[in-house]
Amino acid sequence: MFRPTKPKSPFGRADRLQYGLDQVTQHLFGSDRLNKIFKSRPLRRRQLLDRMYSSLKASEPIPLQPVDRVKDISIADFRRDYQKTGIPVVLEGAALDWPCCKTWNLSFLSEKHGDDLVLGDRGFSTLKASLSRIESGFNDYLRFYALLQRHPERLCDLDLKWLRARRNSSSINIDQGFQTFIGNSASPTTHLHNANDANLFIQVTGEKHWIFYPSAFTSAIDPPATRSEYRTHRTDEPFFDPFAPNYDAFPVFKHVPGWETVLKPGDVLWNPPYVWHTVRNLSDPTIGVGYRWVCPTDCFRREPLYAFLDCLATTPPIWKSLRQSDRGFLLVLLQHFEGHRLPRYEEFNSQLNASYKEYRAMKKRLLK
Repeated sequence: MFRPTKPKSPFGRADRLQYGLDQVTQHLFGSDRLNKIFKSRPLRRRQLLDRMYSSLKASEPIPLQPVDRVKDISIADFRRDYQKTGIPVVLEGAALDWPCCKTWNLSFLSEKHGDDLVLGDRGFSTLKASLSRIESGFNDYLRFYALLQRHPERLCDLDLKWLRARRNSSSINIDQGFQTFIGNSASPTTHLHNANDANLFIQVTGEKHWIFYPSAFTSAIDPPATRSEYRTHRTDEPFFDPFAPNYDAFPVFKHVPGWETVLKPGDVLWNPPYVWHTVRNLSDPTIGVGYRWVCPTDCFRREPLYAFLDCLATTPPIWKSLRQSDRGFLLVLLQHFEGHRLPRYEEFNSQLNASYKEYRAMKKRLLK
């Protein structure tokens, strides 16, 4: 029987340890401070990366592989073949009969919840105004719309028991709640990034193109350490675009294995923790919902270095993100990075507070 296998790191143990130590010190003290104290650090770091990339380039070029698409897979097989191995998979059409995939569209959401205050790429506005711009083909990507937290009755449109049953078998799973995405083909591509949460992503309408890279190849991406649980590629200089690959400028990525897939309505994607991924919308419009949780034992088993650094995160502190993310990812970010200086922040916060207790109660009722 075919079993998917996760690509192994081609880097030597000594180089991996040296790179990990640099990530830890960069996380604790900051790159600029380290460069002032240790004048030779930039050169030594460059030599380390060149050595690691040379070992990577010694392999044959590796094209992106399609993400496995499976139907009616058992929970035991899903956990054995994909969850424990950290390999993404599409559970094809698993949500096709859920009410969200049958009834949610821009008109439905605008009619039901158009007065909601949301934050898109053009600032705060009502949901109705934002959806109108999206429908007209303009960019106003809603990445952090707390639809289910604001309107607990919408939880009935998902199969919550099905989602919960596919969390890690560990007794410790910290619910991070739901994150709703609404956009169109004009929406910007989501940067290549990773984080510690596990994600079952439900494609409600439209299509999204996803590309993944294993966490074992993190040094090829070389993320800056920013004391955050959320890691992304460097944004202060040109970087490799997986959707329009320029291998002449970034030859190392010819040798980085990865997967890609296009999600269709009703598909549910398993996106493992710490796997690098980037996403773009292909159709007009798209609606998707991510169901997230953190399993600490799985994080330390999978990526002990980054699980340790997550415990030392300050932007925001891990205790704050674990405690408050179920109420809304955007609220955690606003509190830490922008605080109450943002116009209409208090109004946004009060709308979430008004429905949160009912949301928690509704989740308990649906899981009985």
